[in-house]
Order: sequence, then C-alpha cells, then structure tokens
Amino acid sequence: MLDRTPALNRVGIAIQSPRTVPRAYASASTVCRWPAPYPRSPMLAQLSDPHIRLDDDAPTEALRRAVAALEALDPTPDAVLVSGDLADSGDPREYAIAREILRELPMPVHVLPGNHDDVAALEAVFGPVEYEVDAGPLRLVSVDTTIPGRDDGRIPVERLAARLTGEKPTILAMHHAPLVTGVKPMDDLGVPGEDRRALAELLAGRPHVKRIVTGHLHRTMVGAVGGVPVFVCPGTHLQLALELTATAELPSNDDPPGYALHLLRDGEVTSHLVLL
Repeated sequence: MLDRTPALNRVGIAIQSPRTVPRAYASASTVCRWPAPYPRSPMLAQLSDPHIRLDDDAPTEALRRAVAALEALDPTPDAVLVSGDLADSGDPREYAIAREILRELPMPVHVLPGNHDDVAALEAVFGPVEYEVDAGPLRLVSVDTTIPGRDDGRIPVERLAARLTGEKPTILAMHHAPLVTGVKPMDDLGVPGEDRRALAELLAGRPHVKRIVTGHLHRTMVGAVGGVPVFVCPGTHLQLALELTATAELPSNDDPPGYALHLLRDGEVTSHLVLL
C-alpha cells in the first residue's frame, strides 16, 4: 500500500513533491523527488465468523463495519474470503442478511462453511463451498472441514490431494485450524491428530502452498503444519478469551474484531492483521 504522507527531511520537516512545493520555498535545497511507485501486491482479504443472528443486530452491524473497512482500502483486494460461520444457526434468512451485506463489495467474495453453518442452505445462497479460484496471480483453494451436527472437524486429505495441483502460489482455506492451541476447549473443537499429520505429509511435497488460512477460534493465532504457515483470523464480532488453564467453554471478551490481508510479493505470502 502506498504511503502518501509527505517525507521528512533530515531536520524532521515535511517535504512535498516538487509539483506542490510553494514557489517561494522551492529551491535546490528543498526540492526532492518521489521514489518510483511501489508495485501493487496481489491481495486476498479475509473475514471470519460473523455469526449473523435473527434476534441480535450486533453481529450484522459488525459485519457491515468490516465490509466498509474493506471498501475503503487503497488498493482494494483482488478478492475476499469469509472463512466460515456466516450464520449462527444456519437459518436461510441469516444467509440472506449476510449476502445483502457482502454484495456491497466490488470484488469477488468467496465463502466456506463453519460448524454453525448449514452447508446446503449456505450453498443455496452463495454456491459451492469447495472451489479453486484465482485472485490475481494467487490461487485460493477451499476445503469443507465441517461434520454435520458437530463442532469439531475433519480434513478430507485424500479429496484435497487431487486439488492442490500446479505451481501457482496457493492459499488453502478451511474453517477448522489444523493446530494444537494449548487450550483444551479450543483443541476439543479442532481436528484430530491423524488429520494434521496427513495434511503435513501432503503439504511437504507441495511448496506452492504458501499459507493455510482458517477461522473458528475467534482469536488471532499463527502456527505451521508441514512447514506451511497457518493463520487463524479473528472474528468480525466477538472474540474468545485466552485462558490457558480453561477446561470448559471459553467466554468472549472485549478484544477488538479484525480482518486479515494476505499479500503476494516475490513469490511469498505475507499476512497482515487489521483490527477494527
């Protein structure tokens, strides 16, 4: 992203472009040259876990604020991913609300299901939840990790293996994080160790997969599996408290919501957290 703030000279005074330096002050000692523009980075924005509800306007307004923040970005992302739990109960009316808000975005929006979603109802509004799409020179591959009626997940590694082909830099998206968090209530809702190990083995031979992005945990986390960094995006509304000794359900707290920007530069992906 370009920084349009005037540069500072050696004594801390803002120096403007030669085109805008007042004539009275323009001289050989004050005129400077702007560096060449920094090339734009291909960019995928990520929202997660809006949990739209029919009996509570707060999640809806939170998603509106997140969408407005993405609309205001300069440059705009090439695409937006919503990594699960669009609805809180899976009611079709919740998806209609989410669609009405997300359609304000001028770029393609891709969604995937979370444990609170009804996959059939989600697909009826947004289309297939497993796909391989391009966001500029980035490839986005989604995989459904949900188990009907349960909050934990599974990674369909065999099905995924046939889809992670080619050499284009790839972001793999899923709802459940393939990580061990060290927090029992979170790990109880994760994916089994056998799935994490199988995914690590699969990724070891696919260096074009640059990042795994997930949601579900309502906290920002980073880790790795099979040498591939894993980024867990916070929710657009409520966040979960970090209680390392917790044994039961975690409470929400006042941590700010946020979103992520995943940028491709020199063949690698960098992930930025933006708080709202």
